[in-house]
Amino acid sequence: MTFDKQYPDAETLTQVEFDGDFTIKAGESKPCYICGITTSWLNGSFQTFICSPECANKLWNEYNEACIEREYQESSNEEKANEQ
Repeated sequence: MTFDKQYPDAETLTQVEFDGDFTIKAGESKPCYICGITTSWLNGSFQTFICSPECANKLWNEYNEACIEREYQESSNEEKANEQ
């Protein structure tokens, strides 16, 4: 369920906390980073527009996967350097 549906009367700069994260109602609307729905809710951790807790969780999953991939690449590069 989108933040707009959960908080229909929220005013600009309203902050909502969920799952250890937070989002703020901005004074403008842009497409959700994940699904593209127009939203005025800005994720506090990533400073990007997110329409719902579900999309925020997907954003965190993308971030975590990118971190794991980067860590794997760095360790792989270290192993190759040590072999030489």
